[in-house]
Amino acid sequence: MHRLAKKARQPRMATNARKPWKPRKPWKAATAVPQWVRLSTNPTGKRSCTLPAREGRQTESVAAGRVSKRVSPRPTQRVKGLVSVIVPCYNRASYIRACLASISKQSYSNWELIVVDDASTDNTVKEVKRFIQSLPPHKEARVRLVTRLTNGGYARALSDGLAMSRGEYVALQDSDDLSHVDRIRRQVAYLRAHPTIGIVGTRYRVLSAGRIDPLQKPTWLVHGVRAIRAVYRNGGHCICVGTMMVRGCHIDQFGGPTSRIQGAEDYEFVARMIGAGVLAENLRAELYDYRSHPEQRSRRFYK
Repeated sequence: MHRLAKKARQPRMATNARKPWKPRKPWKAATAVPQWVRLSTNPTGKRSCTLPAREGRQTESVAAGRVSKRVSPRPTQRVKGLVSVIVPCYNRASYIRACLASISKQSYSNWELIVVDDASTDNTVKEVKRFIQSLPPHKEARVRLVTRLTNGGYARALSDGLAMSRGEYVALQDSDDLSHVDRIRRQVAYLRAHPTIGIVGTRYRVLSAGRIDPLQKPTWLVHGVRAIRAVYRNGGHCICVGTMMVRGCHIDQFGGPTSRIQGAEDYEFVARMIGAGVLAENLRAELYDYRSHPEQRSRRFYK
């Protein structure tokens, strides 16, 4: 036998041996509604939006000239019956006091007002502070002023205000417009009477040169849940965002508008919610005065 004969090969261990079978965990179907928002049935048998207890979320805000990342001062649950009115503003010193006064005079008394100044270069902040100081103590405590050090645009200013909102309902208001004294009361009454509706807007009057212009009518507004849904499904727009009131649970679910589409942030904000199944309606009453003037923001994008 040759001395360099190969050693006898050792048998290899089977590497593809099957592991003992274990039963898999039961499969869970994905839910259409996120975990932090659930649908419940109220005593009338209709579905309405409710929120479980949750922690405040982190947001970047600028207050009293100081930038800070902090948890928003929102409680674990939204305050039932409270309406949070959000007013983002930029260089609106000429109109902001009249705007805020229209909110402070609302016939619905359970409200809070959050004003977000987007680094204005005029006297907007001074006018807001003067307005707050002129209020009686029980109303002064309801108004919060948030100032940003840098101009981030309408979407970011609005999102800051939405992140700080505490109310069961959230109303939007443009900083150069006016709300009718019964606007909030009638919108809250409608949402309470229609628990399946998540967004409600109103008709408006056009305020030009300090007077109501009867010849300018908002013909683009649409009424009826199905008709509104069809408009947005086809890429249209038929709700004036400044007149909107939204259930707070939808704000928690969808957040604020995107800052990637300048000039159409309000459309994207509404279309995203309606596209996800939130029902909307427009009241036929004129509860809002839309101010037309050369400095208004929409004129930079639309003529």
